[in-house]
Amino acid sequence: MDMDDALEEWLKQVSKAAQLSISDQEKITKAGADVYAKKLAEVTKA
Repeated sequence: MDMDDALEEWLKQVSKAAQLSISDQEKITKAGADVYAKKLAEVTKA
C-alpha cells in the first residue's frame, strides 16, 4: 500500500468515525451549553 492509498483509507475511517447521529449531536450541544451557562454564571456573579 503506497502513501496515497494509506491516506485515502485513513480519511475514510476518520470520516466514518466523525458521523454522529442527531441524538448524539443534541447531547453534545446540550452538554456544552450547560457548561457554558455554569461558567458564565460563575464569571458574572462577582
